[in-house]
Amino acid sequence: MPEVVSPEKWIDPVSRKWPSIGFLYLLLAVGSFGVFFSWSVRVGWYERIHTSAKTMDDHIRWASYLEGLAGDISGVSKKTAFYLDAAQLREWAGQPAQAIAVLERGLYFLPDQTAIRSKLFELYERSGQKQKAVNLTHPLFSGGEQRRKTVFSLLVDAFGHNDPDFVNRLTEKSVSSLGDGRTIAIGFGSGMWTVDDKPGYLVVPGFPDKRLSQDLFLSCYAGDSDLPIIVTVTGEREKLVHVFQERGRVKITLPSVAPGSNGLFMITTDKQWVPSDNDNRKLGVHIQPTD
Repeated sequence: MPEVVSPEKWIDPVSRKWPSIGFLYLLLAVGSFGVFFSWSVRVGWYERIHTSAKTMDDHIRWASYLEGLAGDISGVSKKTAFYLDAAQLREWAGQPAQAIAVLERGLYFLPDQTAIRSKLFELYERSGQKQKAVNLTHPLFSGGEQRRKTVFSLLVDAFGHNDPDFVNRLTEKSVSSLGDGRTIAIGFGSGMWTVDDKPGYLVVPGFPDKRLSQDLFLSCYAGDSDLPIIVTVTGEREKLVHVFQERGRVKITLPSVAPGSNGLFMITTDKQWVPSDNDNRKLGVHIQPTD
């Protein structure tokens, strides 16, 4: 009786071998060329944006790109332009709420830019947010003597009730920005140090519609013989205390500022220290924004 051969034995063993390495490389090369070709002929949003072929999605991508640039660049004029352009693109893309968010972020970092304030006021009015529009007229966002008077008035109400000389001492102090584009500093010495056993003051304008939690760095580099040094941050309702057992820097979060109000803080130390024989300033702590 003839032997029955199974179907598997009919297959030539050579045909069951894996493809050669050379063949796999050929497939990889062909596939890579196809991917490269499709990429090279594709038109990106950055190429369409100035043509009639641009889409709403292109506007959104461009807005996101400009928002990133605004966060990275340091120049005030360019930063302002990027925020304004990004907001305009969000408007064109049918995203008014996002446009407002972009300008609110811009105003946080650039409170003195009237162009941002004006555009934000327009969007608030157009969207029916009347109270937010009113909040934009806050005098702390204006410059010059008006801001100085407003700041002094706020500090007197908060810390100067029982001190008849408080106003006179304040008038000797300069009003400056802490460097974060929002916080106002009064009574600090060169380099933003508390000096000569005198307090420094911070005024933090709050957001119009949400609470603001402000972070700060406090630094002290006193010698071992002067440590520990206690720093106290006094708000209208709360106090924060930190003891520098050793020289260094610490990050603190100020008590939160309620919507539509201002955070008022006094910073003092329990003792002073002198940096060196060549620098006989009587220092306390150094303050610095975290951004």
